[in-house]
Amino acid sequence: CYLIDSALWEQTKPYLRLSPLPKKLIDLNSADSLALVALPGIGPRTAHDILLYRQRLGGYYSVAQLLDLRVVTKENYELFSEEFWCDSCKIRKIDINFAPPKELAEHPYITTPRLRKILLTRQTKGGWKGLEEFKKDDIFEDEEVEKLAPYFRFDSVVIE
Repeated sequence: CYLIDSALWEQTKPYLRLSPLPKKLIDLNSADSLALVALPGIGPRTAHDILLYRQRLGGYYSVAQLLDLRVVTKENYELFSEEFWCDSCKIRKIDINFAPPKELAEHPYITTPRLRKILLTRQTKGGWKGLEEFKKDDIFEDEEVEKLAPYFRFDSVVIE
């Protein structure tokens, strides 16, 4: 970085194009409460709820998931949503074929009736090979499957 006097600045100004430094986005899956409260529209309570929900989910795959929280309104979401990105590699996956019922029940996208269907079908069928089987087995609707896709894995052996 060089300093120039004001006369030289005025002479060269028409030929220079200065752009601001690119904004560094915050990874929603690794941000701590200090990073969150530093943003407009996020107070201590909102930061706490964002971190708690991240833990329950296993990580965020989309910034829009913040709208699932009661403490995040559309107005404050618009204030801070552009500050985030989500590293999907940090999402904790659930092995749907062998996960204990408690682990499945803790996920916010799995309701009690869905949990019952999962456990019953898993017991009788032995498991699944992919998400499409959930729709065929009438466990989840299309929209629910899309929401859950980042959180399930099917790499365990399924006995047929």
